[in-house]
Amino acid sequence: MALLLGQARGQLFVSNWGDNSVGEYTTSGETVNASLITGLSGAFGLAVAGGNIFVADNNINVYGGRIGEYTTSGQTVNASLLSGLGFPLRVAVSGDDLFVLYDSGTIGEYTTSGATVNASLITGLTLTVVS
Repeated sequence: MALLLGQARGQLFVSNWGDNSVGEYTTSGETVNASLITGLSGAFGLAVAGGNIFVADNNINVYGGRIGEYTTSGQTVNASLLSGLGFPLRVAVSGDDLFVLYDSGTIGEYTTSGATVNASLITGLTLTVVS
């Protein structure tokens, strides 16, 4: 089940919750590397910024949910850049900031180096699951 796309350098990056990986594809749909990033426990959403991919990875039983940082070539920068996050669903990047949407209806703001700016920047959102 592909959950979110990110794009860089004319490539598409797809988080695949079904096999807990991130794959890389061309914009014409050809597979570059279906298992670019592996070893995730619940690959949910991702964002691409420059040469990095930020992945919302959920296994609340093991590490409480985290945002990992990887290069667009699949190398791990920091698998637990942000950890103990509850259940992060989506991540967005703006400049040097990460914005993380949680299943609780909260958006937190963090730096791309992993510091907390405001863990409850926006609260009270109602989330609707679309299949």
